[in-house]
Amino acid sequence: SDVYKRQGQDLEKSMNLPTIGMIPQLGDLQDVSKYLIEKPTSAYAESLRAVRTAIQFSNPDQPPQVIMVTSSVPQEGKSQFVGSLGQVLAQAGHKVLVIDCDLRRPRQVSNFDLELKHTLVDVLTGNTPVSKAVLKHKSGLELLGAHANTPNSQDLLGSQKMRELLTKLKKSYEYIILDTPPVLA
Repeated sequence: SDVYKRQGQDLEKSMNLPTIGMIPQLGDLQDVSKYLIEKPTSAYAESLRAVRTAIQFSNPDQPPQVIMVTSSVPQEGKSQFVGSLGQVLAQAGHKVLVIDCDLRRPRQVSNFDLELKHTLVDVLTGNTPVSKAVLKHKSGLELLGAHANTPNSQDLLGSQKMRELLTKLKKSYEYIILDTPPVLA
C-alpha cells in the first residue's frame, strides 16, 4: 500500500541505501514454519517472496550467497525473518543454510522445533565436523545452531576459523543466511 511505499522511500532517503522489502509483523507466533506452509498466499509469505526476488536480482550476474541479517535492538523479529526467508528460499528449491550467529540469544533451532546436539561453536573450535552439526528441517532448510550466552562470541564470529567455515560452506549451499546479534545490544 501507499503507507508502506512511503515508509520504504523515507528509509531509503535517510539511510542512502535501497529497501529490498517491507515485512508485516506476525507477532509472537509459535511456529512460523507451519504458518508459511498453511498460508502460502498470506501477506507475510508474499512479502518474503518479494525479498527473495529482490535478493536474487540485486546482482543478476552474481547474486549474494552469504546474507547477514541484524536488527537495531532485540525483539524486532530478526530471527523470525531469517528463518522465514530461509524457508521460502528452500521451498523454491534452493539449498539453504541458516547459521545462528546470535550467540547470546539464539532462536533458530527452537523456532524450528529441532533438537540441538552440536553447535557453531563446536564446529569453530574443531570439536565437531560441520556435517554432524547441521540440522535438517522438513521444509528442506538446514540449520547450524548455537547455545545461549557463549563467552567471547565476538572473537569467535570475527575469527579466521569463521571465515574459513563460510568459504567451505559456500561450496555446498546456494544461500547462507547469518542470524547475527542486534547491533545496539
